[in-house]
Amino acid sequence: MPVYRYQVVTDDDSGEIFEVEQSIDSPTLEKHPLTGKPVHRVYDAPNLSTQHTEGKTKRTLDPGNLEKHGFSKYERDGSGSYHKAAGQGPDCLEKE
Repeated sequence: MPVYRYQVVTDDDSGEIFEVEQSIDSPTLEKHPLTGKPVHRVYDAPNLSTQHTEGKTKRTLDPGNLEKHGFSKYERDGSGSYHKAAGQGPDCLEKE
């Protein structure tokens, strides 16, 4: 279940911030569960995982790694032709 953050409503926005685990279908809390004071939901930036980092992408697309897994990699040169960097297949693919 998701965890939502709430803040107790005060004049100077210094109210207590607390977290509540509730179903996504549950209505937004209007009162603090213990004190009964009015609260509002605090919206934060999402916590995104960093599984797709630049370094991981470079390692995954490394010609040696691609060849090890049975893929071929072609790189384009300035003339529009593609030359094999890894794997099996023709050494060059040329546009017609």
